[in-house]
Amino acid sequence: MAADLKFALAGLLVGTLVGGSGMGGGSVMTPLLIALGLPPTKAVGSDLVYSAITKTLGSASHWRRGHVDWRLAGWLAAGSVPASVAGVITLGRIKARLGGNTDALVAHVLGGMLIVAGGLIVVRLVLATRRRAQGDDGRFTSSEHVPLSTRRKAVTVLLGAIGGYGVGFTSIGSGTLFAVALMTSYPLVAQRVVGTDIFHATLLVWAAGLAHALSGNVEFSTVGALLVGSVPGVLIGSNLCGRLPERPVRAALGGVLVLSGALLV
Repeated sequence: MAADLKFALAGLLVGTLVGGSGMGGGSVMTPLLIALGLPPTKAVGSDLVYSAITKTLGSASHWRRGHVDWRLAGWLAAGSVPASVAGVITLGRIKARLGGNTDALVAHVLGGMLIVAGGLIVVRLVLATRRRAQGDDGRFTSSEHVPLSTRRKAVTVLLGAIGGYGVGFTSIGSGTLFAVALMTSYPLVAQRVVGTDIFHATLLVWAAGLAHALSGNVEFSTVGALLVGSVPGVLIGSNLCGRLPERPVRAALGGVLVLSGALLV
């Protein structure tokens, strides 16, 4: 009971953060689960299954609003989904070779990914500020799809594969990494960046989460407790959204992730 309560409180904390800022779910949840006593491999798998459920709800909402470029998300998923499964398989093989030392390795890799994620949050903040200053003229807004040449499709699949492999191994980056890529490489307005990013992340984390579940890396009781806490957390955060200064909150989140990553490394 005490264990379920602490994970429910973790869900409440992360849900409030996501509801208030729209960022930080996976990047915060995995190290938090480790801090609460879950082994790193279990933390990665449990976070991915939890994220798959919550992101499904978010992507459905964005789909109804026309914020998803599903063709672009599909090409990203063509690389990220199989690569995420490959990341899980790699983790399993390392675990078979290293045994108890696997968690130490995962913690170090996770620390590196957190540093990257924290830096990307700051980069995303700077890019968003520039886009607001410059306007979104000429970007694809409604049901239009970003034109994808053969070369751009190949680059998109490659980008998905690189990011997906890291997500399968560490659970970090399904949102932040691809959001920055969408902002810098494709002519999408802000709401289409968010919608396409969440829709793609849903496909990615379901694949990685199921692979981890089949590998025995998921604590389903922990996932249930996280969901119990996160639902009211998202509602609380949504009510706080707009009342808190967005840029300082996101900058602080980036700094916390970098510090957390440095401590893990």
